[in-house]
Amino acid sequence: MRVPEEIIDEFEAHLPTEVLIVPKGIAVTFVVCDKSDKPVLAEVIAGKAEVLVTGKNLSRNRHICY
Repeated sequence: MRVPEEIIDEFEAHLPTEVLIVPKGIAVTFVVCDKSDKPVLAEVIAGKAEVLVTGKNLSRNRHICY
């Protein structure tokens, strides 16, 4: 499925008003279950996100390490 160029152009035109571009994230020093998540978590923290929603086992809280 291809997205028409005019839809892409419209989407890109609205990005500056709808997103926050943050500088490179901080170093994540806490333990995470999946080390590949560290860059994402760093950006979430740097951007001061209020909410982070993932698709990983949300109903069982398996995304949390103890």
